[in-house]
This record gives sequence, C-alpha cells and structure tokens, in this order.
Amino acid sequence: MKNGECGNNATCLHPLNSNAVTCTCKPGYTDVGTAGNVVCVDKCEVNNGLCDNNATCSHGNPNFGQIICTCKPGYQNVAAGGNVLCVDKCEVNNGDCDNNATCSHDNPDFGKIICTCKPGYTDSDPSLTNVVCLDICEYQNGGCGDNATCVHEPASSVRVCSCKLGYINTDLTFTSVVCVVTTTTTTTTKATTTTTTKAPTTTTTKAPTTTTTKAPTTTTTKAPTTTTTKAATTTTTKAPTTTPTAG
Repeated sequence: MKNGECGNNATCLHPLNSNAVTCTCKPGYTDVGTAGNVVCVDKCEVNNGLCDNNATCSHGNPNFGQIICTCKPGYQNVAAGGNVLCVDKCEVNNGDCDNNATCSHDNPDFGKIICTCKPGYTDSDPSLTNVVCLDICEYQNGGCGDNATCVHEPASSVRVCSCKLGYINTDLTFTSVVCVVTTTTTTTTKATTTTTTKAPTTTTTKAPTTTTTKAPTTTTTKAPTTTTTKAATTTTTKAPTTTPTAG
C-alpha cells in the first residue's frame, strides 16, 4: 500500500503491532478532507494562506512550512509585529507624491506610482525624476513675462496675464500678452490735440475787427470843415470902400 494511502502531501504513521494508519499533512499543507479522510493541499491555496487579500502567499525556503505574505505591487504593509496588512500605496502619505499632487497607478503596471500636479500647479523639477508642484503663477511667473502679473482661479490651471501699471499689451491677436512701456503712446496723443485747437481760433477773430473800424472815421470829418469858411469872408469886404473918396 503506497504511503498507507495518505497521499503525496502527507506522512503515514502507525503504532507498533497495529494496522491502524495515521495520515498527517506535511509542513506547508493543510487538511481539507472530511469524514476522517485526510486530503492535504498547499496552505496558500486555502484562503490565500490567511494572507491579506492584497498580498501573495508563498513558502519559505528551505522551510516549506513557513508561510510568507507579500504585499502585491502598488500596495504597502502598514502592520507591525510580523503581521501583514496591505493598503494602496496612494493611501499612505499620498504615495510619497508632493502635497500638491495626486497619486495614481499606471495601467497595466499597477505597481508604478504616478504623481500628477493638481490644477493650478505645475511641475518645477526639470530632472523629471521627481514631481515638485508649485503654484503656476509662482513658477516663472506663469509664463506671463517680467512686465505682467499672473493670477488664476483656485483649483484652476487657467492663468490670466495682466500688464503692470505703466505697461500696455501690444499683442493685437490676443493670443498672448506682450507688455511694453506706454511712453510712446502718450506723446503722440498730446501733440495732435494741442495744435488743432488753438491756431484757427486766434487768427480769425482779431484781425478783421481792428482794421475796418478806425480808418474811415478819421479822414472824412476834418478836411471839409476848415477850408470853406475862411476864404469867402476876407475878399468881399475891403475893395469897394477905398476908391470913390479920392476923386
């Protein structure tokens, strides 16, 4: 009788002077039989060897009877004292991602952690080995340029660039913001306004009024009055009185 009909994963024992057989599962196996039968199967095949659902069960080497629970990729053991409790790595310290990043897993490689900056933040690590998330307006002024200010709504990556005081946006396409000083624009406006208004008003009003009034009044009045009165009175009186008396 082969191994006392105990099976390959069991050992067969019997007392001296007795035909009674005792089957005992070998280390690393457990009995799943019923009604006195012994059926030995790998412990890792029964309830995952009592390991966590997010762990794999294996045997020690050379001690096959030792059960080893190992967290699956993407999970981390948070238990102490030799126990194994596996939780998603993203649930432990955000998967070691930046506080302003979200943690996720690659697909299909669940064990790979992916850190992604939250809306309103950008990765400032040029090495691409880490993810260091800064406010989009704090990193290179959000790409707005030195003469502009950068703002964005909370939890939004849509930034708004506004020219600082004394600068104006010269990009007429409105696809970007190019801020330059406003000195040139101000000078052009003032010169045009001053010249057009003052010159026509002064010349037209004063010249015609002065010339027309004074010249005709002075000439006409004085000349006729003086000449006519004196000549007629002197000649008529003296001639007739002297001649008849002498003869």
